[in-house]
Amino acid sequence: MTGARPAAAPTYPAVAEADARGATAALYAEIRQALGVPVVNLIWRHLATLPGGLEWAWGAVEPLYRSGAAAREGAALLRALPLPDTPGWSRAEVRGAAVDEAAARTVLRVLDSYNRSNAMNLVALTALAGGLRGERAAPPGPAAAVAPADGGPPVDGALPALLTPAQMTAATAALVARLDRLDEMGEGRIPASMYRHLAHWPGFLALAAERIAPLHDDGRLAGLIAAARELARAAAERVAGALAAPGSPPTPPIRAAVPAALTEFTGTVIAKMVPICALLRRAMPE
Repeated sequence: MTGARPAAAPTYPAVAEADARGATAALYAEIRQALGVPVVNLIWRHLATLPGGLEWAWGAVEPLYRSGAAAREGAALLRALPLPDTPGWSRAEVRGAAVDEAAARTVLRVLDSYNRSNAMNLVALTALAGGLRGERAAPPGPAAAVAPADGGPPVDGALPALLTPAQMTAATAALVARLDRLDEMGEGRIPASMYRHLAHWPGFLALAAERIAPLHDDGRLAGLIAAARELARAAAERVAGALAAPGSPPTPPIRAAVPAALTEFTGTVIAKMVPICALLRRAMPE
């Protein structure tokens, strides 16, 4: 791609999927399979930078994914989100954004993958963060109470490569940065990976910004993010009793770093992207 180099964009320490080796690569494969998505989300890739952190965290939450509880609770969370009743895009609008039929199928795959994994991760990692803070887990309820909705099918097929700002035109990088800033919380230092998959289609990112920015401006997006966090906390209480005991941390610094990362991700970027991805997925024509 060509164009002037964009200004520096937020980055976050992470082990890329292509760079994972040995035990980390094996854990990444487990995570993809257990979540039913073709990508390893940034939270897991960040935990891989903490020696022993990924193994420690994944060992504790894996039962929630393997049992289907995370998928069912994530799907229930998405269904309960009070999304605004806005019209979807027509096929002509999507084509007008330079997204042809084949590209639209890929965009749908990206949205489906993040819609599924973000909701699951928000529930499971909220539960783990609470457990590591010493919060008491509620006793497991009956299956009907713990599994209020079907988790849906896994997402098949590869996602387009994550583009770095240096691989984008200046205009596309600026658009990604603008999307990242919408309802930015805390220091806004964690970039949303989904936009970097979608940066192959700047026209779609422009459509996304047109859809999300008004909700940011009038405060509705902040309300949706708060609702996602509250729904996740309630779901986390229902499933926390099924967490595996995390055992002893690899080192004292990791004992502090892992819950700090979980709290930051679940409180900011994951909670933000759950409603954003749901809004974009609902807007897409089938």
